[in-house]
Amino acid sequence: MNTIHTADSGSKLLGFLFSDSPLLTIGSAVISFVIFWLTSKLFAGERGVFKNAVIYYVASFVVSLVLGVVFGLLASALPDAALFIGIAFLLVAILLMFAVPMHIYQIGFLRALGLLLVSGLGSILAIIGIYALVIGTATPESLLTFLIRDRASQRESAPKPNDPAALADEVQRMYVQLQEDRKSLNAKDAAAVNQFNLRVAKYNELRARQAETHNP
Repeated sequence: MNTIHTADSGSKLLGFLFSDSPLLTIGSAVISFVIFWLTSKLFAGERGVFKNAVIYYVASFVVSLVLGVVFGLLASALPDAALFIGIAFLLVAILLMFAVPMHIYQIGFLRALGLLLVSGLGSILAIIGIYALVIGTATPESLLTFLIRDRASQRESAPKPNDPAALADEVQRMYVQLQEDRKSLNAKDAAAVNQFNLRVAKYNELRARQAETHNP
């Protein structure tokens, strides 16, 4: 029963964190902003004011937008050099990630690093905390358990060879796994049901491919 509970909690947690709900997206953005603003007071002192937090978020958005557009244009114009362009832009993005807060708050590299790490971690923990209060109880164990199960489902969705024996083994393995998952499935958990249905769809896809190998 404990395994079922932790897996369901983990499913709910990931479904909550990666939801497409506009309300959740806006709420998460507001939480991240407030935590960044409060954290800036710790690392930037008197310059950690609301105005500078707004300037940082606007500047970060503009920089990200400009880099994305320029990278897209260069990669389209020079497809053969796309990899090198991507690496160059990644290095520039990392540089600017620290340069922007260092310039706005007039702080050194280590303080900028601490500001980004603490505010980022704080935002993640705050969102998880809201989940625990609003939806139910989640623990690190529940998330870890679900992530392990999700890795298995990712392996199921990976491309498989057309070898009949390999397909037969994979179909059988997925069938056994689906039967086990069905026993622990909570029908009231929409996220868990959705994950299960996706695995069933993959299973049916492999069954169809298996039938094609027997009837070319």
